Amino acid sequence: MAWLLRYKKFLMTLRKHEGSTTKDDLSVEELKEAEMETVEWVQRESFPTAKKSPSKCKVTAFRKLSPVLVQGVLRVGGRLSRSQLNYDQKHPVILPSDHHVTKLIIEHHHSSVGHIGAGMTWASLWNHHWVMRGGATVRKVIGKCLTSRKRNALPGQQYMTDLPAPRVTADKPPFFSVGIGPVWTVCGKARPQFS
Repeated sequence: MAWLLRYKKFLMTLRKHEGSTTKDDLSVEELKEAEMETVEWVQRESFPTAKKSPSKCKVTAFRKLSPVLVQGVLRVGGRLSRSQLNYDQKHPVILPSDHHVTKLIIEHHHSSVGHIGAGMTWASLWNHHWVMRGGATVRKVIGKCLTSRKRNALPGQQYMTDLPAPRVTADKPPFFSVGIGPVWTVCGKARPQFS
């Protein structure tokens, strides 16, 4: 997406007959802009009525978040405006639970915390994004993660083989097939000694 936005800017500069173009790697600002463009597209696709007027949205779960529209992106409102957290933590971006982009964002956060688990993934995700029905969505995505499934797999159950025949047959006396030896004795002393 960031490369597409750069190409769009390149075409705009060609159209205006300006000569300044960048050929370097993507910058942090370009990546952040691409993320916001993608989030705006996802929200436009998933929340069409809420994007027009967030305060008049009739969905109860959405109204509880007291959403605000900031630069075309729906964010969680809330009462943290005076806290010392950064802006993304105070007002995380609202994402739908059933979108493919949301799944990709959850997978990114899950791999960035080292495939630890749902709690750590949810905590990392919470710093920037608010996923509707987040706990269930995070568990669903992590449940399909192959690395996590391998790491959390239960050890295999070992089955014991059948008992040998001398141990289960009753026709022979005890210790019939068990022997001790060799036992050496030293002669020439008052009592024989075993070595």
